[in-house]
Amino acid sequence: MFTSLKPVSDLQRLQRFDDYDLTANRSGVLSPRQRGRFLLARLLESLGGALIAAFLTLALLNSLEPFQPPAPPESRLIVIVLGAWFLIFTLLFILRIRPAFSASVAHVEGRVRKDEPVPLGGLWIEQICIGAARFYVPYSVFDFLEEGATYKVYYTERGSLAGGKLLLSAELIAPAPDEED
Repeated sequence: MFTSLKPVSDLQRLQRFDDYDLTANRSGVLSPRQRGRFLLARLLESLGGALIAAFLTLALLNSLEPFQPPAPPESRLIVIVLGAWFLIFTLLFILRIRPAFSASVAHVEGRVRKDEPVPLGGLWIEQICIGAARFYVPYSVFDFLEEGATYKVYYTERGSLAGGKLLLSAELIAPAPDEED
């Protein structure tokens, strides 16, 4: 499923994509490597949420009668509650991975504008605008992209709580114009 990554430019190396990924993005789909990374990230998020919900549920049930061992009807209740959580998070996972299997890659072309970083829960998130689209990117990508240069970027939509648009790949269309004194 995964192919070895063979980037040909520094931008590809920073964003972890190669010509196969770029070709797939141009046709509006995720490449197999991008799809695998997308699915793995959504799976880990869903498992983390399910574990937190299960632990909170068990802590709540345990706090109701902390000094008595659970009777058989209560242990069935625990199994039913945990099974319901598992079902809920499985359905949420299925809903969240739909973009990986559809033609969900969009593109925008425009000049790069670097904005001030935004502190988000103690982490500094770098912001760039390309055309009318806003992206939150790692510092390495923020630092590499040339302000004023024209890029064509390929992205997929995520929820605003998950970070907004996910930048998949980019190609330089035109360098920034020279500044005249």
